[in-house]
Amino acid sequence: MAVQEVQSAHSSPSSAWAWACACAWSSFSPPPPASLAEYASQPDAVALYAGAMAAIHTVHATLLLLTQRRVHPSPTSPAALDRRRFTVQLASSVLVFGLSIPLAYVDTTAAMWFWITIVPAHYALGHFRHRPAQG
Repeated sequence: MAVQEVQSAHSSPSSAWAWACACAWSSFSPPPPASLAEYASQPDAVALYAGAMAAIHTVHATLLLLTQRRVHPSPTSPAALDRRRFTVQLASSVLVFGLSIPLAYVDTTAAMWFWITIVPAHYALGHFRHRPAQG
């Protein structure tokens, strides 16, 4: 995100407070990668990691949506479209990590391999270009 976008996103006290809370929550949450590295065969560790990643991506996507109009007043600008595309990519991450939580209790290895679907999802959503209807 460009410096100008960050400054304009923090222009109101409420959005600055929301960004500060999101950053604090992300940085002070327990480190799930450490538990995952040590207990990868335990369903609770895999589900904890997936849940933490889904929660962090949810917070970031929510903040992007809440600050959209402050950063990009014109919804048709290329930067606003890119920002919405990135928000959709974050939503796909939330979906993948969320679906892997119940899968972790069936098969932990399959749940961790399921996370790799984020790569093609992000690629497909990031390279999607809206084409106008031909008439």
